[in-house]
Amino acid sequence: MIIEVSVIGEEVRVIAGKMQKIFFIRENLSLMLAKLKMINGLKFKNGSPIYDSRKYGSISLWSFFQDFIFWKRLYFFVRFSEVIKFITEQKYTHILVNNRELAGVLQMLPGLKVKSKKNFLAYPARLVLKVFGFFISHLAILILWLRKTPYLVYSPDIAVGKYACDFRLTSLYEFLMSRKIKFQEIFHTNIGLNFIRNFVRRWRGVLYLESLVFFTSKTDFNPAAVSWPNLPDYERFFLGLVLKEVDRMCNHSAKLIKKLIFIFKYSNVKKLAALDDMRYTNELIIACRENSIATFGFQHGQFTKYHIGWMHYDMPPENSVTFDTLFVWNSYWQNILCQYSLKYTLENTAISGAPKKFFGEVKKRDKPASPKNLLILFESFVSKNEIQPYINRLLDCGFVLYLSLRPDLPKNAQLQRYGLVGNNSVQVVSKLDAQIISELDAVVGVHSTLLSELMYYDLPVFQIESSFDLGHQLRDNSLSIALPKNFTTEYINSAIDSFQSKKNVVWPSAPSINETYQKIFS
Repeated sequence: MIIEVSVIGEEVRVIAGKMQKIFFIRENLSLMLAKLKMINGLKFKNGSPIYDSRKYGSISLWSFFQDFIFWKRLYFFVRFSEVIKFITEQKYTHILVNNRELAGVLQMLPGLKVKSKKNFLAYPARLVLKVFGFFISHLAILILWLRKTPYLVYSPDIAVGKYACDFRLTSLYEFLMSRKIKFQEIFHTNIGLNFIRNFVRRWRGVLYLESLVFFTSKTDFNPAAVSWPNLPDYERFFLGLVLKEVDRMCNHSAKLIKKLIFIFKYSNVKKLAALDDMRYTNELIIACRENSIATFGFQHGQFTKYHIGWMHYDMPPENSVTFDTLFVWNSYWQNILCQYSLKYTLENTAISGAPKKFFGEVKKRDKPASPKNLLILFESFVSKNEIQPYINRLLDCGFVLYLSLRPDLPKNAQLQRYGLVGNNSVQVVSKLDAQIISELDAVVGVHSTLLSELMYYDLPVFQIESSFDLGHQLRDNSLSIALPKNFTTEYINSAIDSFQSKKNVVWPSAPSINETYQKIFS
C-alpha cells in the first residue's frame, strides 16, 4: 500500500487508506547541536576519530562540512522526527511525498521507496549551465593571469545594487571600484536561473568554485567501520549515509584545493578578501596559504552557538582552517565569537568596524507615541503558529503595528506566512528607513541580526517565545526583553518607559571600515 505524506503549512499529514494522522513540525536547535557533537565524537572501530578520515596535510577536510551536516541534514531529520519515527514503527515501505526536504530525508532511511515530484528537465539544464560556468571560469583564470591581478574577492553569487555584488560587501566594492583597484571575483553559486540572471546583471568575468572541478567525486566510505553509539536502526542508517555524503565531498574538496593551488601559482594574487562564508571558503584559504596569499574574512551577520562553521565543536583546533585574520564589527561580536569558537580567538580576529551605517541618522520624537508603535520583523524560520497569536494580542491591546518585510522574499509569501493577507490593521514596510525608525517605540522578533542592528537606535527589543532558538545570545546577554504569551499592555508600556539603552553594549566604538580596507589594500 502506498501512503501519502503531505506537508501543509506547519503540519504533516499522513494518509494510509482510511487512516489519517497529523503531526506538527517542531524546531529543536539544541537537539540538533547535541547530535552534531555526537557525530563529531564518533570513532572508527580501529579507534581513529571520524574527523581524521580525510585530511589535507594536518587539516581535517571532514570539518569543512559542519554546516552541511547541521543545516542540510540534521535540521530536516529533527524537524520531521515525529513523522519519521511513526513511518518506521508502522513499517510502511511505499510513500508518496509532496515536499522535497521531507522526501530527501525519507529516501535516506532503510526499506523505504519514496516517490516525489521531479523536474525531469532539471538535469540537462543544469549540465548546460555548468558547462557555461566552466567556460566563464576558465576565461576568468586567463584574465587573472594576464592582468596580474593582485586581489581576490569572495562572496556568494549575489548581484544587487549599484555594484551588482553581494549587498553585505557593498562597502568593500565601493572602496575598490572608486579607487580603480584591480580585483578578481570568485563565487560560490547555485547552478540555476539566478546564476544566469546574476551573470547578466554583473557582466564581469567570474571564477565559480562549482565550475572548477567538473566531475562528481566518489566515495568508498563504509558506515559499518564506525563504532556507533546506541541509536535506533533507522537513525544509524541515516547518519551512515550522511557520513558517506561528507566523505564524497571531502574527496571533491581535495581536488578543488589542488585546482586552486595551480591557478594561484601562476597568478600575481597577494591577498584574498572574503565574506566569512564558512561553507565555501575553506578550500580557498588552504590554496591561498600554499601560495603565500594573505587571507582576510569579514563578518556578515550575527554569531550564535548555532553558527556551526565558525565553531569547530569537539575537534582539535589545530586541524581547522581559519582566515589569517577574521575582521568582526566590534568587541561585542568578537567576544561572542570567541566564547563559542574553538578555532577563532583574540589572536586571529580583529575589529574592523561595521560595513554600513545601518539606516543613517535618525531623529527621535521627543515623546513616545500613544498608543506605542511596534515594529515586527519578518523572520523566515519563525513559526506562524507562534507569531500569529502575538500579532493578534498586540492588536487587541491597541498597539500600532508595522511589519518589516525581507527584501529578498516575495511580499505575499511573507504576509501569508504571518497570516496577514488582507489584514489592513498592520502597516507593511517593504524597505525600512530612518523616517520609519524615528516613529518606532520598540521592536518585536525572535532571532534576526536586524534586532541587534536596531539597538543602535536605542530601541528596546521584545523577544517572543519560540522553538527556534537562534536568537539565544540576546536573551543570554540580557539584551532583549522577554515577551510572554500572556503579556499585557501595561507590561509592554512599562518596559518601554523604563528601558535603558543597549547601544553601547552591542555597538561599542570601533574604527571606520574604510580604515581597515585602507590597511589591507594600501
